[in-house]
Amino acid sequence: HTHTRTHTHARTRARKHTYTPVNTHTYAGMLPRALHRRERGSGTERETLVSRAIDRSLRPLLLPGYHYPVDVHVRVLSQDADSMDPDTVAINAASMACVLSNIPWNGPVGAVRVAHIDGAFVVSPELSLLRRADMDILVAGTSGRVLMLEMNGAQVPESTVAEAMHLAQSHLGPLIEAQLELAQQCGRQKREVPLFEVPPAALERLTGLLEPLLLPVLRDGRHMGKAQRGTALEMAKARGWEQAQALALAAPAEGLQQQQQQQQQRPNGDSV
Repeated sequence: HTHTRTHTHARTRARKHTYTPVNTHTYAGMLPRALHRRERGSGTERETLVSRAIDRSLRPLLLPGYHYPVDVHVRVLSQDADSMDPDTVAINAASMACVLSNIPWNGPVGAVRVAHIDGAFVVSPELSLLRRADMDILVAGTSGRVLMLEMNGAQVPESTVAEAMHLAQSHLGPLIEAQLELAQQCGRQKREVPLFEVPPAALERLTGLLEPLLLPVLRDGRHMGKAQRGTALEMAKARGWEQAQALALAAPAEGLQQQQQQQQQRPNGDSV
């Protein structure tokens, strides 16, 4: 069996970000007593990859405009050779922690791994079987859509990958229903927090301003390398920022002019 201890924490004060700061940590063994002690270090590569998988599974379901830092910690307490891999357990445990918490989150999510072993599909394979697989796929998502996908293995037909994805998604339902049932029994009331929303009119105006600058750079896949594309993007962003600032400065003047026209007055206050 695989046992984990998971907890989440969200701060009540928002940071000045244009995104939601989500910190995910997956680790095994003793909890660190200090940040920079050697007992923790920077984490192993596997711990980093599992933490990223948790992040990609949870982050899309946070409310748009929710800029409050969220911390998710998953600690593997025990694992034996015949247990399933801790990756899926960690994602499901992190989802369960978010569902039970007061964090406004549109979960839950479920996670399932499907392996292709000796010509057959195996759902949630044990670690001993997983080593024999020519392909395994990890799928996390809701009952209606896939949020995160990871795959390991050799070359396999596309039809095999597609069948594995559909099989994994069909097994997400029971995991999601179990989390919802537990949330009804002991879940907390979701807190109401102010969200940072961009007015639709302003977003539409900025999109029309930036698309002509960014799309030609992003779509040019023949004449630019990675470094050249990065430089071109920075230049396009700088031009877009200058134009956006000019647009912001011009907006109050346009608003004043429209108001004066509505009041049928000249800028000096005289009647028309």
